[in-house]
Amino acid sequence: MERAIALHSQVCKTAWFLLDDELASFTCLSPPQIQREVSAMGERFRTDIDRMLRQAATVERRSEIKRLRGATSDLSFIRNAAALIHVKLPNELLQDVFSHIHPGVRRDIRATHVCRVWRSFIISLPSFWSDFLGAPKMYIIRKGDPQAASMFSTFLARSAPRMHGLSLHGPNLAMISSSHLTRLSSLCLVFKAKNLPGVHDFLSLRMPYLESLTIRFLCQTEEPPRRALRGPVVPYNGNFPRLRHLSTSGIFLPVYLAAPSIKHLELAECSEDCDLHLPGELHMLSIDALVKFVASCPDLETFHLTNCTPEDAFDADFSTPRLHLPHLRAFTVDDDDREWGVKLLYAFTFPPTTHLQFLCNSAVLEDIIPVSRYGELLSSIDSVVVRLGLDKHNQPSCTLKGFASGAERLSLVVRDFEFDSEVRQKLLRDLVGLFPNATNIHSLDLTFQDGRDDAGQDAWKSILCAFSALHSIALRGASCKGLLLALSLEDMCPQLEHLELGPETWDPEELLQLVSTVERRARGGYRLERITLIRLGSGNREVREGGGVVFTPSDDCVNRLLAYVQCVDV
Repeated sequence: MERAIALHSQVCKTAWFLLDDELASFTCLSPPQIQREVSAMGERFRTDIDRMLRQAATVERRSEIKRLRGATSDLSFIRNAAALIHVKLPNELLQDVFSHIHPGVRRDIRATHVCRVWRSFIISLPSFWSDFLGAPKMYIIRKGDPQAASMFSTFLARSAPRMHGLSLHGPNLAMISSSHLTRLSSLCLVFKAKNLPGVHDFLSLRMPYLESLTIRFLCQTEEPPRRALRGPVVPYNGNFPRLRHLSTSGIFLPVYLAAPSIKHLELAECSEDCDLHLPGELHMLSIDALVKFVASCPDLETFHLTNCTPEDAFDADFSTPRLHLPHLRAFTVDDDDREWGVKLLYAFTFPPTTHLQFLCNSAVLEDIIPVSRYGELLSSIDSVVVRLGLDKHNQPSCTLKGFASGAERLSLVVRDFEFDSEVRQKLLRDLVGLFPNATNIHSLDLTFQDGRDDAGQDAWKSILCAFSALHSIALRGASCKGLLLALSLEDMCPQLEHLELGPETWDPEELLQLVSTVERRARGGYRLERITLIRLGSGNREVREGGGVVFTPSDDCVNRLLAYVQCVDV
């Protein structure tokens, strides 16, 4: 009971409504006894209130009814204070527990509605309110809602002195003043064309601790004003001295956002025809504007463009590189238009340590890498992803992923859709033609969608003969019989060290063929170091998985493999 009295003095702003003798009845009681006494006393209070309400109203009765109702609230407080979580744990530990609540949606504020004790603890936790303000899509401010504005001011005060994030819609920017931005660390703006004047005014405010800025322009949701909205054509004015991460669309990249402190720049996708409905100050990104903006960020470390093809990309002169990015660690181009993606490799140069992800569709590797830099970049590729899909030329589409400094081994990852065996054989053979120096490929990882078909021994033979320097092969989602038969041939992939197999369903013939292949290669002097078998059960029994049967290798099968392989993972 002493704990309840102490909590009441911390949490409640009013005195007890319970009389001294009523409070004394809880003295020396255990938590379960307190719960029973609270229930009994509460029932007496409710009976007394009902009785007095049926009697003639007097000043004394009205006063006693008010006291009994307050006392009922006190009993609820005592019941909660006597809960084991409050009895067993000290206040400091309870506060630490609540500090691990990280609200992500509006309804998480209901944690403050459980009881006055919890509410008091949570209100005193700045971390809860800073996380609540900064949760994604937590648009607290709403135009025309004074209660929301009051709530925002309250939450902001409770979050002090911690930094916080904020998500805002364009129409609500006028409700934010510079005093609200002194502790802002991340900001997400979503706006339409008619909100542009307010956006420019808002971004002219100083945000001294802003580190992350995300801007999304809804360019096709409405017709913009007929009068062209001219924004301020001013250079960076020092309003974002700590800005590190900027993510915006390819049509909203004003020069006043080009903070020298930016290290991570992301230009998100924008629809191709959105420039047909833009106000005068907004237009599709140009090469010159892009290069100029990036040049204003000398310490840029990551650069990501997604379907933001500049309108003058195909007419620009790329005879010489426009800009060198000395600190760039990662450069990602994800664009459906291959020709524009290629030109970006002409526009920028970067250190050999830069990791490059280049995602586009092409039939041959030479279409992706500029001819003038082919030798330079080809030697540093560490991974290539090939999508085995038929393009308009009936060729597999190729995607580069991962330029890295001094990569001696090229990893090839292949993904396909559902093809019958005849088409799959053709695509596997065409795969060889994508690479001018196939012996540079040391790792081959293939995943198929339709496990019923096997590409066949001949198709695998053409692949393995071309990729003769393979150290690792992984095949998942398809029958591995054709691959195993090809590996059984004399002098096939002599440097192979690791084999990973995961057909959609195993059958005993494949396991027997695997043992035979391993034994035949060992007799030829080519021993594997590791075999990984996926989708196999354990305990030497059949296991139902999905719609198929998963066979487990017998002890004899595993022992025969271990006689020639150092490690067998099942």
